[in-house]
Amino acid sequence: MLVKPKFNKALLFVRGAGLTLLLLLGGCGDQRNQPECGDVIKSRLDKHDFEILDGGVALHKPTGLTVTQCAVGQRMSNYRCRGESLKMTWDEAMAYAEEVREKTGEAWRLPEKGEMPEFFENDCINPAANPYVFPDLEVANFWTASKGLHQDQFRCSAYTYQGRVFCRQIRTLPQPFLLVRGD
Repeated sequence: MLVKPKFNKALLFVRGAGLTLLLLLGGCGDQRNQPECGDVIKSRLDKHDFEILDGGVALHKPTGLTVTQCAVGQRMSNYRCRGESLKMTWDEAMAYAEEVREKTGEAWRLPEKGEMPEFFENDCINPAANPYVFPDLEVANFWTASKGLHQDQFRCSAYTYQGRVFCRQIRTLPQPFLLVRGD
């Protein structure tokens, strides 16, 4: 006589959920052991992809973009960013960039989601930026000009801790931002 084995559905669900969680976490990069950029990049003379220009801006040579070295609201003084960064919603940040563009006659804008990671370092974190190019860059989500693929309430931001882009950021959340222009 054949006896059908009894399956415990709850046990199968727990095992399946555990396996799914393990696979998801296994795909994430563990950056806890990465060094901080301030410990890796020791000097202004270390090789990097930027040419430091006057006025608190730097030219990113691979992209040809000029980027502000400090968050909007801060100013460069003696190789340091001074003051507090402006924290604005996405719409306010976009309007701010438009106002700067109109008043200066230069094509300043927020960087696109694909441009922001180009400014970051891959081999270090906290923040993932060269401290001689972006001194005192706060660890925060920085707005990009890009919209998310989801509902209209979301926009893309770049998290400076590890330099990754996230496109489900609520657009009404005040956050800092950088400006770029193509020369």
